[in-house]
Amino acid sequence: MKFKKILIFSYTLAISLSSYLHSQTIVPAGLGQMSVTQPSRGNAVLTGQLLQTGGQNPTVKIRWGDEDRGTAVTPSTSWDNEVIISTNQAAGSFSYTITIPDLDKTYYFRAIASSSGGTVVSRSLGVLVPSAPVGVANLQGRWNFDGENAKDSSGAGRHGTAKKLFSPSEVSSMKLWLDASDSTTISHSSNAVSQWSDKSGNANHATQSISASKPTYSSTNQKITFDGNDILKVSNDPFNGLQEPATIAVVKWNALSTWGNVITSYHGEGSNGWQLRQKGANEMLSYTIRGTGGGGDPNTSSTPDLTNAKFIVSAYRKDNVRYINFNGAQILNLADSGSIGYSGSNRSAIGGKFQSDSFGSQRGYLNGNLHEVVVANEIPASDIQKIEGYLAHKWNLTDSLPGNHPYKVFKSFQPKVFTNSIGSNSATATATLLETGGADTIFEIFYGTADKGVTVIGWDSNSSLPDAQN
Repeated sequence: MKFKKILIFSYTLAISLSSYLHSQTIVPAGLGQMSVTQPSRGNAVLTGQLLQTGGQNPTVKIRWGDEDRGTAVTPSTSWDNEVIISTNQAAGSFSYTITIPDLDKTYYFRAIASSSGGTVVSRSLGVLVPSAPVGVANLQGRWNFDGENAKDSSGAGRHGTAKKLFSPSEVSSMKLWLDASDSTTISHSSNAVSQWSDKSGNANHATQSISASKPTYSSTNQKITFDGNDILKVSNDPFNGLQEPATIAVVKWNALSTWGNVITSYHGEGSNGWQLRQKGANEMLSYTIRGTGGGGDPNTSSTPDLTNAKFIVSAYRKDNVRYINFNGAQILNLADSGSIGYSGSNRSAIGGKFQSDSFGSQRGYLNGNLHEVVVANEIPASDIQKIEGYLAHKWNLTDSLPGNHPYKVFKSFQPKVFTNSIGSNSATATATLLETGGADTIFEIFYGTADKGVTVIGWDSNSSLPDAQN
């Protein structure tokens, strides 16, 4: 009898586990940045990132050739090459080494991931500009700025420094990153959104299973619209307990809603949590924080238009001060000592607030659009400004930033620079400017017998490159 009971128990467990596994929803995988290195003259390593599997390890391929064929799963003109990396790819990096067909050509590459949840092509485009061979006996230095460094590959040791365009993924304390421009992160049926996937790597996805509470996705306008009755639950309750919560978002209110239009929140009433919302019946932003010395709903120094067009809002608490920036300009600076009070669980929300546990008693609905949302904790003001600059250039809002904003004119992507002709007392420098960063660029080469770092002071000489602004 004992032997029989053990068999029955094991069988029941296997059936339950199998039913559980088969009940999981499979969604399309999420692909990240593409990058390239060239370890030798004739070879290059193409690398991609699988950010999330979507619930099933996908088949991952890399497509490459001397023309970009875009993000279509089935392009009208096929890529020159397509190679299978893995038929069971786990989240993380993957790569493939190619033999470069022609060192005088530029090559492009993207990743494609397929599973039962669907097929996606990476929005990120990798670019390979092969390093041309240089065989000059008196070579003094050689630098390729297509990676994240400016190492001298000549052997002379004259290394420099390269900087890349900022991305929110560089914020170490990020809790949530939602991006409506990335269609691979949005699960919907007839545009009714059931999940907006988190790009922070924390899997804090924003979800909704109730049809009447689902916001609407527009792929054309790259936005998630909340109609005044919609709300998203944030998985894993990441806003619970934050003492220096920060929200940076691209938003548009479609109508005023008294004490509503909540963008992000953890409860935010009584002595519990916080919320970024509308103040009363006024067209005014309010960063409501409970339990601290700054009071619940302070007035901002100005009341900009919040319903006419999309805007960037940054609401954060740092070193006992509460701040709100509107399009990069500060409109609240308030002393705010003490600790934020917290109670309950599972009340982290997007587009409204939950006033009881397990995402219950929803209130404060947003009547508006969200394009991108970043939530972090203990983030310095310098990173707030970097994210504002990133969002402004991405969402066409640079004209809205104040003239003194450090990222109104953003730093461009690092170009590829190399010396391709060296004589006895001269050298020719060539650069490919991949991105202007939103404004015409004056490109200068600084050089000398000693590395002076990233400043423009102290170098022996400098020269401008013609046509670098195009």
